[in-house]
Amino acid sequence: MKKVFGQTVRDLKRGVNKKVLKVPGIEQKVLDATSNESWGPHGSLLADIALATRSSSEYQIIMAVLWKRMNDTGKNWRHVYKVSIVLRG
Repeated sequence: MKKVFGQTVRDLKRGVNKKVLKVPGIEQKVLDATSNESWGPHGSLLADIALATRSSSEYQIIMAVLWKRMNDTGKNWRHVYKVSIVLRG
């Protein structure tokens, strides 16, 4: 039940980010791919990010998020680990 509730909260947060904060879709995908969840990013998510790097404006957004996540420490160690997965992806 806890995972289901956590998934619902995460989905609500993503919805708020998209509609209220107007977070670009690619930024949200990178945030999802480098989340603090215990599982790795999905292959289709990595493919979407890789495809988006062809656009210079989206490339800048992607790299800004990755750079920020790369500097996380402590309890957010998974952010750093998943950045390496995205870059290797």
